Amino acid sequence: MSGPPGSGREYIARAIHYCDAPSPPLAPLACNLLDAELLESTITSFAASCAELQIERPAALLLLEVDQLPPDAQKTLAGILSSGELGVRTVATARRSLTELAAHDHFRKDLACALSTLVIHVPPLADRLTDVPLLAQFFLERCNAGGGKQLSGFTAEALDQLVAYPWPENVDELAEAVQASHAAAAGPLVQPGDLPEKLRATADADAHPPRADDTIVLPQFLAEIEKELLQRALRRTKGNKAKAARLLGLTRARFLRRLQHFGIE
Repeated sequence: MSGPPGSGREYIARAIHYCDAPSPPLAPLACNLLDAELLESTITSFAASCAELQIERPAALLLLEVDQLPPDAQKTLAGILSSGELGVRTVATARRSLTELAAHDHFRKDLACALSTLVIHVPPLADRLTDVPLLAQFFLERCNAGGGKQLSGFTAEALDQLVAYPWPENVDELAEAVQASHAAAAGPLVQPGDLPEKLRATADADAHPPRADDTIVLPQFLAEIEKELLQRALRRTKGNKAKAARLLGLTRARFLRRLQHFGIE
């Protein structure tokens, strides 16, 4: 699984592993915290435990952020996988494509090939906003499973605000927003007012976009003002052009030329 942080790579990996029942064991390993010795001992111990269980389906290792694995641990993992004696499946998540990293000598090529037989790219949540309602309902059900308050879903207005938000921190941010909304809601549905403030602020901003500054063409603007003043002067003097000229501080001849210029009868 490759994709940006928080995009839901681990959720997808777990969903794939647990799609059938009974589900075999799954061991998640944070690769950025492992050195070669700890990695080898952990994998060996897990494989031995699974062998004793005599389970029907193979257990799996979930290597989280495998692109952060130190070089010495990469060598150890490559040796374990190439031996063919592990007896468990291997699923990995990474922020970037392992083959691309290997092409720039930032990751072991043999390990990148071993872990890239099937690659699922998970785009940012902002690029798949149609997933937001389903994910929000999933996280809501997870909150319900914790006991206590039981909510059935979201109002249409609340879902609209969830979809309108850009989710810069991806699925993890959505999960936190749903958890906060679940705690705030009186039920049975999450209302727009139950959503975090940043979502409501975004919705308000979208509903009242800033007005674009109109371009002012000064000669045209001044000409319109002059024409309006000429017409007002004529109305006030009931069409008496001499009085209208004096009202505007113009000579009668200049006043008549301006009337002709604007086509004012």
